[in-house]
Amino acid sequence: MHIQGDGVVVYKMKNGDTQIYVYEWEGNTPCYPAYAYDGYQSFIAHHGGDVTAVKLIRKKICVNAEQQVLSESSEFVSLGNGVSGFVQDISAGQLCDIEYIAVCSDGVEQVQNLSCLEVVSSLLAFKSSNGVFATRRLNRCMKDWAKGNSNPMDDIAYAVIHVPENFGGNNVNTSNNSS
Repeated sequence: MHIQGDGVVVYKMKNGDTQIYVYEWEGNTPCYPAYAYDGYQSFIAHHGGDVTAVKLIRKKICVNAEQQVLSESSEFVSLGNGVSGFVQDISAGQLCDIEYIAVCSDGVEQVQNLSCLEVVSSLLAFKSSNGVFATRRLNRCMKDWAKGNSNPMDDIAYAVIHVPENFGGNNVNTSNNSS
């Protein structure tokens, strides 16, 4: 998987653990592929021109099924390295341990009164992976958040891949949604 820009990638494991990867650019000005028109030169200039300066933080948060944080780490990334994006390799062996893979907009970090972990956990609390499961879940979350005065302060979009228990065939379900 190649990530360019900002947002959150989540692996919800079959054992209930969750791995969250957060990509945050300084000044909330991420490098999107659209900036490639001039070889990223205007984007680099906007960020001060020093490709060795730290402009991006990649955080990894691992939590168990009870939502207890097991580990947290941060990687500080230079402008030059951040422009090319990140590759997250998932081997077939690792994929067998994953139940859901989600790619989320940075809006999951910006819901009033809720942490990114709380938002991601609620977005991935699927009762079923049939049909438009991500759409159903996001609609339920939006209603629940509104009841608790926890409204999104930015757009929320996510795409989800469900890796079935009997992974190995052509039966991978996908769903995406935005609000």
